[in-house]
Amino acid sequence: MSWRFMAAALGGLCGAMALGQETAKPWTLEDCLRVGLERSATMANARRDQAIAAARVTQARAQAAPRLTASANYTRLDEVQSIQLGDESLPVGTIDNYAVNGQVSQLLYSGGKVKAALNAARLTATVSDLGLADAEAAMVRDVRTMFYDILLAHAAVTVREESVAQLQALRVNAEAKFTNGKASEFDVITARVKLANEKPELLNARNQHDVALEGFKRLLNVTDEVFQVEGQLTFTPVDADLAILQEGALRNRPAVHYLETTAALKEQDVAAAKADFQPSISTIFLYNGANSYRFASYSSDWQW
Repeated sequence: MSWRFMAAALGGLCGAMALGQETAKPWTLEDCLRVGLERSATMANARRDQAIAAARVTQARAQAAPRLTASANYTRLDEVQSIQLGDESLPVGTIDNYAVNGQVSQLLYSGGKVKAALNAARLTATVSDLGLADAEAAMVRDVRTMFYDILLAHAAVTVREESVAQLQALRVNAEAKFTNGKASEFDVITARVKLANEKPELLNARNQHDVALEGFKRLLNVTDEVFQVEGQLTFTPVDADLAILQEGALRNRPAVHYLETTAALKEQDVAAAKADFQPSISTIFLYNGANSYRFASYSSDWQW
């Protein structure tokens, strides 16, 4: 009975291990690029800055648009004061007092401050777009670099494992020959020393592979315990002229346009600061209403 139970438990364990191996599929370079662009904290911050810049554009446009404000108030008096006129008493005001106020204002001139703010907001949006493009380019570069670094580290582990296996076989062979009198003790000691020196190199290669893998998981913002990459280390020769590459980088790199736009943004900041010394002109339209004109009891109707 115990043997059947152990066999069933072993079968279940093997099935769970097989299921785990099927679930934990290796990640290709395309998978890593897609997840890195979606999940990484760097990309999330760049998208957040883009949303903030879009809100600033709307805020800057609001400065040039008409502004409408409205308010209402209600006042209740404990008692109505009165004015004594001879034998007569004239009440002044009412117990319940209502009033509403409406105001529309339009900025006509601000010394160029609104225009500078609007230009600055637009440039800020452009800067955020370029920052997002630069972050995407950097993410693609880092993912590709670290992906192939992991493949290289894995290949180094494989080479060290094969080296240890070969040296292990040489040690066994040397010990067998020494037992049969066909090898000296020096040959056995040499084989053992070579094997002992190679084992730390294997351990170091495995550590470097694990460290690279954990760093890659942090870059992708992945928390999977079982994480493997799948790809090929292939050499592709590139024939390019350095001057052409430099010219293309200056023309196409988002980081270059980011700095140029940032410089233009600073110029708008200067223009906005100079506008503080200019007069500001606005037009205002007011419309007020109350249930009594200046709280005069002789006018109980609403006055506008």
